[in-house]
Amino acid sequence: MKLYLIRHAKTDPHSSTGKDFDRKLLPRGKQQGLELSTFLNEQQIHVEKVLCSSAIRTKETWRYLSENWTAPIEFVPELYLCNHLTMLQLINNSNYQEDLMIIGHNEGISELATYLSGTTVHMKTGMLVELTFQGSSWTELTCESATITRTYRSSAK
Repeated sequence: MKLYLIRHAKTDPHSSTGKDFDRKLLPRGKQQGLELSTFLNEQQIHVEKVLCSSAIRTKETWRYLSENWTAPIEFVPELYLCNHLTMLQLINNSNYQEDLMIIGHNEGISELATYLSGTTVHMKTGMLVELTFQGSSWTELTCESATITRTYRSSAK
C-alpha cells in the first residue's frame, strides 16, 4: 500500500481577510500544482481517495492537481493545521483498502512523514513524499512502519 503526502503549493503570506485559512496560491504555487499534476499522471499514480484540508490553499492545490489527473476527493476540515497524530488517526480509522493521498500543511505533514518513516523529513511547498507500507490494512500504519520510496518537488520558480 502507498501513502502519498503532499504539502500545499507556494502561498501568499497574507490573505485579503487577514485569516491564515484564506491564503491563496501565488503564481509559483499554481505552476507547482500543474507540474505536480503532470508528474502524477506521467507516473500513473492512482489512489482510492484524496483527503484534503479544507483551507483555500489546499483546495487550490487540488484544483491544479486535478487539471491533468483525477482521483476521488474528500475535503476534511480536521486536516487544517493539524498535527501528525490527527492525520494518522484519520488514516487508521478509514475504511479505505488501497493507496491514499493527503494534501495538508506543515508542520503536521512533515511530522507524519518523519513519524511513519523514521527519517527526518521537512516537506517544502508543492512537495510530494511517497511512503510504502507493507501492512494489509491502514489500521496497522504506525511509527516507523513505512518506507520513503519517492519524493518529488516542482522546479517552478
